[in-house]
Amino acid sequence: MAQIELPERGQPLDISYIYKVVQQIRALQDALGTAFSKIKYRDISTPSNVSPSNLVFYAETLKITNGNLSTQTNATSTFSYSGMFKTTPVVICSVTSLDGVSNLTAVLEKVTDSGCSVNIFSPATGGAFSADVSIIAIGERTIS
Repeated sequence: MAQIELPERGQPLDISYIYKVVQQIRALQDALGTAFSKIKYRDISTPSNVSPSNLVFYAETLKITNGNLSTQTNATSTFSYSGMFKTTPVVICSVTSLDGVSNLTAVLEKVTDSGCSVNIFSPATGGAFSADVSIIAIGERTIS
C-alpha cells in the first residue's frame, strides 16, 4: 500500500489530495475485510453473569523428570480436569522448580472443557532438565 505524502503546514487541501486519502482508506478497508473474513469464530455459549459460588478452581502440578533438549525440542505435560467445567475455563500455567536447563517457557495448547496440554520450550539447544509444570483453571462449575 502506497503512502500518501503529508501536506505542508498551512497548505490548502485540494480535490486530488482528498481523493488520494479516500483511495487509501478504501484500500485499507478492503484489506481488513479480507483479513477479517479468514477469522473463524466458535459459537459457544458464554455465561454472562456467573455467580462466584458457581466458579470452580482446579490446580495441579506435574513433574517432568529426565527431560532432555538434546533428544526432543520440547516436553509436553497433559492435564485432565474432565467433568469439572461447564464451558472452557480460563487456564494459566507456569514452570517452577527448575533443575538443569534454565529459562524454560511454558505454552498452553489445546485448552478445552476437559483438559489441556502444556509444551515446555527453551532457547537452549541441549541439556537435561527436571521441572514442575503447574496450571490453574478457573471456570463455571458443571451443574450437578
